[in-house]
Amino acid sequence: MKKKLFFCFSALLCLWTALAGCAPQAGKPAFAESTDNNIAAVSSSTAEEQSDRVAVIGSASVTLVPDMAELTFDVTTDGNTAADVTAQNEKAVNKVTEDLISSGIKKEDIQTSGFSVYPEYTYDDQGKKASNGYTATTSITVTIRSVDSIGKTVDQAIKSGANGAYGITYSLSNGEAKYNEMLAQSYEAAKKKADALAAAAGKKTDGVVYMEENQQAYEMAMTQTSQTVSAAKETGNENSETKFEPGSMEISAQVQFVFALK
Repeated sequence: MKKKLFFCFSALLCLWTALAGCAPQAGKPAFAESTDNNIAAVSSSTAEEQSDRVAVIGSASVTLVPDMAELTFDVTTDGNTAADVTAQNEKAVNKVTEDLISSGIKKEDIQTSGFSVYPEYTYDDQGKKASNGYTATTSITVTIRSVDSIGKTVDQAIKSGANGAYGITYSLSNGEAKYNEMLAQSYEAAKKKADALAAAAGKKTDGVVYMEENQQAYEMAMTQTSQTVSAAKETGNENSETKFEPGSMEISAQVQFVFALK
């Protein structure tokens, strides 16, 4: 009798286990549902959304004559010791700086941009090295707020003791404002493109849904080099002012826009 009860109990336990395995787990559906329809619905929605938009690039540019310039002067001195040459160089730099300020350059527009002190050597026929003192060089970068004063400033710096000038860069005092104007005009250009494309598709634009600035380009039409300044100095004609032509500068803006369609 006990043996029969044991078998009955075992059978019931197996049945209960089997039923438990078939039952849905908490928080999960009893049967998996196909997601093909959902994927198709999402794809259809995405395609429809893309068909109701148009992406275009708008650009605008303006060519102007620069009204400012920046260039660097080197003041170089030689001496027997590092301490001596440094002191001499400081004195020479102070004279160049003071004379530039007296000529109309603001103190805040003069910046020390480099300094070096290094030993000099000579070599005999056998290649033996011998000390030949020290050289110190200070570089000062000057902002000139009127391109008409570039030649005057260069001549004054060289007359006061500068040994070279290089790295001239032109700019616009209102460059940022002009660039912002080009950004606004790039929208107008993009809007015309978007309207034309929308009309071709039988639709109309319905506002901007996305925009991104692509680049900011300041293209220099011309630069001057230190060779131009040196050549003017070597002619020995100190009564004539060194001439500089600023050329022209192009400021351009480019923006990508996405317009909604209706």
